[in-house]
Amino acid sequence: MDTFTIAQLLSGGAAIAAGTFALVKYSNANAIRALEDRLKLKDDRIHDFEEKIDALQVQIGDRTPTATVYLPAIGTTEEINNPKAQEIAKEIGELESKRDQLLSQLASLATVSLDPRSELSGLLAQLESNDQEVRSKAIDGLMELKDPLSFPALVDFLMKHPDESISRRNPPINKWFSTLIAADSQKGVEFVVSQIESDQPGWADVALTTIRYELDRSELIDAAIPSLESVALRHPSPTTRTKAKILIQHLKEKKKQHEEREKRYEEIEKSEREFENTMAQLKAENKALQTQIEQRIDNSKERGTEIPSEFCIISALKNNGLNKLAHFIIHNGRTITVWNTGAMIAEEYASNPKCREGCISALKQILETTKFISKPSRAFLLFLLGQMNTDIGEESEGKRCFLAARELSEDTVDFLKEQKEAFNIMSFAPKIRAE
Repeated sequence: MDTFTIAQLLSGGAAIAAGTFALVKYSNANAIRALEDRLKLKDDRIHDFEEKIDALQVQIGDRTPTATVYLPAIGTTEEINNPKAQEIAKEIGELESKRDQLLSQLASLATVSLDPRSELSGLLAQLESNDQEVRSKAIDGLMELKDPLSFPALVDFLMKHPDESISRRNPPINKWFSTLIAADSQKGVEFVVSQIESDQPGWADVALTTIRYELDRSELIDAAIPSLESVALRHPSPTTRTKAKILIQHLKEKKKQHEEREKRYEEIEKSEREFENTMAQLKAENKALQTQIEQRIDNSKERGTEIPSEFCIISALKNNGLNKLAHFIIHNGRTITVWNTGAMIAEEYASNPKCREGCISALKQILETTKFISKPSRAFLLFLLGQMNTDIGEESEGKRCFLAARELSEDTVDFLKEQKEAFNIMSFAPKIRAE
């Protein structure tokens, strides 16, 4: 395969017309194709060696340990008895090792060729070309890259070839100044400030304009002020000293405005974060409320399909021999609630010893069959039931009821105990009702 060097490509008019980036990429492509061809030759040689080994094995016959040869054979050459086979296997191992190295290099080159910075060395070399067209295209490429590594070369070229640098083929001087600042902030600013004292026509004014309008960050302004102060103090021209002093004041004010603007941005960002946090918190609270509402809706729907608590209470009273209480509630039109039903059963327990077992059974049935009893009301029934069981000698059952009541509503149980004169089971005796 015929390949071209970079120098040959540069000397060819057609190749130069393709552009600087195309030149370097074309060169890279040729190098990669050359490597691929070399690898193919290595593969062909390995294939030839494998055929030779097969032929030797046929000739050696039973003198070989097995019919299988493992490649690469660097670590297994001693297992092959035939010296010629050992030599071939060793060479195959070396070729395999070299092949791996070349593949690694090829992968690296393929990756680097996709990186724009891979063009840098070629562009820097072309900046030294004897062909002005090549140099011009190199300048365009380096200005596109704006790589800090290109800064010294660009400055050197600008200072050594000022006329060519800003000729019709190349960017104007303000583009040079902007690019140098973009490539290396600190050095770029210092260089542009130094051009306030330039003898080149118009460069000083362009440098002042660039510094005035293009330094938009605090770090750039900080880099410019010391150099400007030097100009303002020692420049022989009063006009230049005055311009430098005015520019220093302008930059300091600009920096102050920039810092205030940054501070406002930070405050706005902080407010936005606080707002987002507040909104997230409100969303979480809203979700929790929505869940509660949905639960209540579900409960109300479920409650609408359940047997009414009044039915369960009447059934518990009549099933346990407390018909008198059931009829009293029905015929007097009293509102049936769980807690006042418990109080009426307590009155019957205290006033009629014969009905005590029925009272206990009725309370149990109400607790078991009636749903949607509030925790305080359920705790009240268990508190009464605990007293009744204790009164008839079922102390363990009584303790169980007291513990269950406390688990449901500790505050309710504490209140009932504090008001023991009012809620003691025997305080519901007939004499209390008679009064």
